[in-house]
Amino acid sequence: MSCKIIISYRRSDSGGITGRISDRLKKRYGSKNVFIDIDSIPFGIEFSEYTRAAISKCDVMLAVIGPRWTGDSSGERIRDSNDPVRIEIEEALGLKIPIVPVLIDHTTTPKSEELPESMKNICKINAVNLSSGIDFDIHMIRITKIIDRILKDKRNIYSFYNFFNNLNAPQLTNNPLHSSSIEANRQRRITIKYKSRIQIISNYINISSICILSLLWYVMYLSVSQDAETVAGTLASIHPQTEMIIKRVLSK
Repeated sequence: MSCKIIISYRRSDSGGITGRISDRLKKRYGSKNVFIDIDSIPFGIEFSEYTRAAISKCDVMLAVIGPRWTGDSSGERIRDSNDPVRIEIEEALGLKIPIVPVLIDHTTTPKSEELPESMKNICKINAVNLSSGIDFDIHMIRITKIIDRILKDKRNIYSFYNFFNNLNAPQLTNNPLHSSSIEANRQRRITIKYKSRIQIISNYINISSICILSLLWYVMYLSVSQDAETVAGTLASIHPQTEMIIKRVLSK
């Protein structure tokens, strides 16, 4: 049971135009990706349970609303807890499935007081108009664009979710050759890292040694040509702490 798009409708209200909507969507998205009860429910299967299972796997629902969508003028049918349309809308709202209300011809969005409490949120959803006349094709293009945007958004969210799941998931394998290869790569990375650090330390040591030897050579040169006070004063200008040390060294 594969479906991406579910069409919710009342046969006595909009059966004719819903068939046209279904044909257009099947042509664009494929027959297996469009669920409509008259075509999709196998014989001998309980309607409500099958519909609930289908809605839980769908990406978007089209709620086709005509002038008799609530049943009759009193709206008693939509208030029946076993009403198929009510079951479909309640299930989609409960699962937070995106719903696109499609208002046929000059139908208006039902008022919240006409609906049971569990369905009132559908009145808050922005609806799209669909003409059964010459503008049908134009309106269907608009509806398919809305569906495409919803499907694209859901794919992006799904890809983002999978990316972080794969990022955090441990890479497990039962292949001993593959495991040894992973361990060898890990050891090689560690070796390269520590070799780099040792090389950096070695470079610092070499530079420090050169500096120290140069400083000692300079001290020896000054000690021959000048007295201790002059040597200490000269080196103090290079580093303040050297004055006292050099005085002690040269006075011995």
